[in-house]
Amino acid sequence: MKRSNKMKHTPGPNSPPAAPSISYEPTTHERAAVERYRARRDEKPPLPGFKVQYQGDTATISPHHADPVYVHALLANMVATGDSTFSGGLLDQIANVARSGKHLTARELNFALATVHAIGPRDPTEALLAAQMAAIHQATMVATRRLNHTETIDQQDSCSGMLNRLARTFAAQVEA
Repeated sequence: MKRSNKMKHTPGPNSPPAAPSISYEPTTHERAAVERYRARRDEKPPLPGFKVQYQGDTATISPHHADPVYVHALLANMVATGDSTFSGGLLDQIANVARSGKHLTARELNFALATVHAIGPRDPTEALLAAQMAAIHQATMVATRRLNHTETIDQQDSCSGMLNRLARTFAAQVEA
């Protein structure tokens, strides 16, 4: 099997899907889906993307943007505040709960932030709830993965109990 030297493109938080490399005529449904996607993307302000770099065990979170002033404004707007201490603190808290392994990845952090962004908090209290929802969702997915890989009845009981509590908590948060 021959390997290609071309790099794969992974779309960023607000990038449109990559165009196919061959000529393709989309169906009516596909065109409509792309239009709905673009309309949804354009109705909200952009989400700042972040990168995570490690030196030893110390992580540094930095924005994917040339001007930090705009990143702080986009982040504060996303969490419906004018207080950069609040938005920066919430970013740190989200980063702490977003990781699923030993080290946080940019993908995990940006997904958690995109979750908060998608919920669309209208004030700082809703932003806190949206951050909790992102964290509970992450924990629910981890519990589901663990349940799917259990080998004993005790593990299954433990994981299913945790999953049940997390799912009920998330449902209660959606109701709030």
